[in-house]
Amino acid sequence: MKASSRLLAVALSFLFLESVGPVRGVEDSAAAKARAAKGEAPPTKGSEMLYGPVFEDSVQISPKVPVAAKGLVVRLGGASVCYDTDGLRMAAFWTVGFLDFRHTNVGTYKGDGTGATTVAGDVRVRTEDGPGFGVDPTFTDPRATKAGPLPREHGHFAGYYLHEDRVILSYTVEGCAMLEMPAFASDGERGILIRHFTAGPSAKALEVRLADREQGKTTTIGAVSVDGSKEGFAISEVGDRTLYLHVPAHEQAVNFAVAIWTGDAVQPPVDLGKAIGPLQNLAVLCKGGPGRWAAIPALAGTVAKDDAAYVVDSIPLPVVNPWNSWMRLSAFDFFADGRAAVATLNGDVWIVSGLDAKLEHVTWKRFAVGLYEPLGLKIVRGEIYVHGRDRITRLHDLDGDGEADFYESFNSDRTLFPSYHAFAFDLQTDSKGNFYYVVGGNQLGVKRDWHASLFRVSPDGAKTEVVATGFRAPNGMGIGPNDEIAVGDNQGHWIPSSKVNIVKPGGFYGHVADPRIDAKAVGPKTFDAPLLWIPMTMDSSTGGQVWVTGGKWGPFDGKMLTTSYGKSALLGVLEEKVEGVAQGGAFVFPLKFDSGIMRARFSPVDGQLYVAGLRGWQTNGTADGCLERVRYTGKPVLLPTGLHVGRDALTIGFDVALDPAYGNDAANFSIEQYNYKWWSTYGSPDLSVADPAKKGRDAVEVTGAKLSGDGKSVTLTVPGLAPVMQMEVKWRLRSATGAEVKGVLGNTIAKVPTE
Repeated sequence: MKASSRLLAVALSFLFLESVGPVRGVEDSAAAKARAAKGEAPPTKGSEMLYGPVFEDSVQISPKVPVAAKGLVVRLGGASVCYDTDGLRMAAFWTVGFLDFRHTNVGTYKGDGTGATTVAGDVRVRTEDGPGFGVDPTFTDPRATKAGPLPREHGHFAGYYLHEDRVILSYTVEGCAMLEMPAFASDGERGILIRHFTAGPSAKALEVRLADREQGKTTTIGAVSVDGSKEGFAISEVGDRTLYLHVPAHEQAVNFAVAIWTGDAVQPPVDLGKAIGPLQNLAVLCKGGPGRWAAIPALAGTVAKDDAAYVVDSIPLPVVNPWNSWMRLSAFDFFADGRAAVATLNGDVWIVSGLDAKLEHVTWKRFAVGLYEPLGLKIVRGEIYVHGRDRITRLHDLDGDGEADFYESFNSDRTLFPSYHAFAFDLQTDSKGNFYYVVGGNQLGVKRDWHASLFRVSPDGAKTEVVATGFRAPNGMGIGPNDEIAVGDNQGHWIPSSKVNIVKPGGFYGHVADPRIDAKAVGPKTFDAPLLWIPMTMDSSTGGQVWVTGGKWGPFDGKMLTTSYGKSALLGVLEEKVEGVAQGGAFVFPLKFDSGIMRARFSPVDGQLYVAGLRGWQTNGTADGCLERVRYTGKPVLLPTGLHVGRDALTIGFDVALDPAYGNDAANFSIEQYNYKWWSTYGSPDLSVADPAKKGRDAVEVTGAKLSGDGKSVTLTVPGLAPVMQMEVKWRLRSATGAEVKGVLGNTIAKVPTE
């Protein structure tokens, strides 16, 4: 690079670049010493993790500066920079500490703040909310709501590349393809942010927002270096407030860098070019790089004894690992060869191998890090798609070393309003390749778009549309063999009890708004009924759903299963349609899981069910996370397999023949029923069907029981059987071979046949 092209503005005193080491959550060594000196408690598990060079989250810069809702924080070694990927804005640059997320879901079992992390350091440079680029220095915000991603014609964040510890952002601005790599330099007193750029051809001149000054604060200064002609490049100001860089229109790609710092010294004694170094085309760093995370030795799982029809095999987690990764498993899916990709709530993605019959050599390889609370993962044609709060990310291993090098922003259409409870749940696909996810509305008002809804994303990621609304805390969903869409939801305001919905386009499923946030919110007069309500004794917090496929999992092929995060349980769902109206019931498999399971997939290799989950809040799970296999052994299944509502009759099917002495005796069955109240109050009492003003349940008389000819179903005579929100049917029987057959079915009757 020519000396004349290195510097347009000013120089700085002697500088040195710090190498980037592993990133440890909240604290670096200096922060740890300061905390210890104050006698404060040590950081949480999430704060002790060693993250990669990028961490995605909502970031609060300071109490006076707006949050970067889709923040992307790059650790630079002694400093950090936060980008607002919605507005393509460098939001803040700070030195010393990293982030404080002790009050968030990442740092704790249950967040207790706004949902945003906060800067734990000395903010040196910042910008206010709005676009980070423009065609004029006013940086007018083209967004109608001043939130969410910029219109694509103005700018679009494409993702970022990793090369060793360097991070290269990729985006477009006014049709110009941009690559940007942040770096840090220090003279021992000041922190200097260096932004390296490679800009593709641009028909328009562009303005790059560098810093917004605060009244009464020290001056922010900048310098720019260009590889080639410097003509037209200039750092200017809008009044005495905004510092920006003018980039002239150019026919060929151009490499340049700008240094920004806070201080009053406009004539430093040495050349800034020494800190910036030779400029280069950043595209050479976008092809992958050396691996970052060593392999972990294989672990041995536990295969259960075949002493029941369904047993739980335990897959070992690398709880002890070199990066203190908090193994709270939040989503997973299978590759065609039986390997699994597993996400954690703290932003990791791991590849798991060795999921064979014996589980003797299970290996975990860290594949990606730093994602924003991912709660959904789907593998499509061998590519991993991860759904976090901020976006669907497609992960690319560019050099085949088993680690992601390009984190592609596949879809980031959604506007994100930070709230610790506004999770973005799950990721599923239908037969046409569309993606689906669902977002909760708990702790948000009625006017929050992009929340409390089920979304469909086109196969190419270019379009998002709302399918249905009215979801409170829908921790999971599933897509059936005929593209049925199931969404679970959890008891709370406007949701009387946990339930499973079969969603129809345009449907409204009950949740209006959190009355603590929006007490006067008015919703529709009614809501679309679920497939079934689930008694709180069976499921206090519903997870995701899955349909049994493959023919290797016993008599439930084609039927739905639903997970319980709250009870750490697996439930079978028995559906039927009566005169076109869907309804059903659920029963609990007699199995024990280590944590609150909420995601379920069938392996394409062994055909068995795998479940994953975590321990956070309102679950009886004891382990921080789990990955377990529910295996069918071939032994007799002593569980219900069918449910049918008739006129004055209820038929329950089984997979085994029953002892007639038990099956033909109505005394072996009991039924209770009750309704719920749909209101803004949290949950609902059980309400009498006979007297809606009375709390409690009604006993339902069973006047007869008749066993079928093959002995595998019992029809109960129930005079006056009518629609009811919640029914509980209990039985205590014997199989024809003498085995005990007992259970409880929680069902909903929406329709009784007219004939």
